Amino acid sequence: MPKEVTLVTGQSASAIVEGTDVPTGNATSCPSYPKLLVTPPNATESVVVNAVMPGCSPIEIHPVVPGGTGMNT
Repeated sequence: MPKEVTLVTGQSASAIVEGTDVPTGNATSCPSYPKLLVTPPNATESVVVNAVMPGCSPIEIHPVVPGGTGMNT
């Protein structure tokens, strides 16, 4: 289970979100996701993030980490 990320005012957290743009089978193109709907844990409101993502495969969301790179340093 991923670790809980606790932030104080002014800090940020991020996660890497990825998909593929390589068609599979007989497909010649892929759909895309024009936006992501993000709902933080224990929150009642979601945020829309404008981020075009390829949809040839299911989107994979990596664990949330402190900071803005999506990676532990």
